[in-house]
Amino acid sequence: MPDNNQPPAPGAAPQPGAGVSTTPEKIFDGNAAGGSTPPSPDPKAATPPASPPSGSEPPKGDDKGAEGKTVESANEAARIVPEKYDLKLPDGSLLDSKATERTATFAKENGLTNKEAQAVLERENQAVASYVDAQKEMLAQKQKEWVESVKTDKEVGGETFTRNTELAKRVVDRYGSEAFKKALIDSGLGNHPELFRFVARIGHAMSEDQLIMPGTQPSQPKSLEDVFYPQSAGKS
Repeated sequence: MPDNNQPPAPGAAPQPGAGVSTTPEKIFDGNAAGGSTPPSPDPKAATPPASPPSGSEPPKGDDKGAEGKTVESANEAARIVPEKYDLKLPDGSLLDSKATERTATFAKENGLTNKEAQAVLERENQAVASYVDAQKEMLAQKQKEWVESVKTDKEVGGETFTRNTELAKRVVDRYGSEAFKKALIDSGLGNHPELFRFVARIGHAMSEDQLIMPGTQPSQPKSLEDVFYPQSAGKS
């Protein structure tokens, strides 16, 4: 038998199937049966970095410069919280004397400067003043309504309004103190329909002839005991 393992003679043609591979050479053989899948290319390595949008400015640094530092230092100096506040009430203020102490305590707790604390005090002063003015205006309007109500009242108004007014004044002048009269005027309650009715009734009970009219003579006035306790009057 011939020895197929011997090398061919020089110049001889190669024999089919003798020592030559019939499998073609491949650079990537991942798709071959039983072969491994080649690694996918890295998308990050293939993607170029994004360029900044057109017209945008590069980020600025934190260096504010000498001018910026000067302004910042001035602001910090203006934000100093004093150890003791120097607060003053506006002229004619309706706030009590302890309002400055209350405001200073509030300012200290909230880290306010003296200027800010003074602004808080003035704001409170304005709020109180506005409230008082509104109350006065409301009372003045209410007094007008009371007077009109008395004038049209069936019992003490109408044709008897003038007479009942004189009787009411006489009762207040005789039995009311100066402080009582001032309270009626300052509060406006002297015009309240029910108070006017009450005083006018007392005047009538004391004696209608006590109202001094032209051409009449005053009689002996009754005491408060005679008015309120007529059954026990004269008994001792």
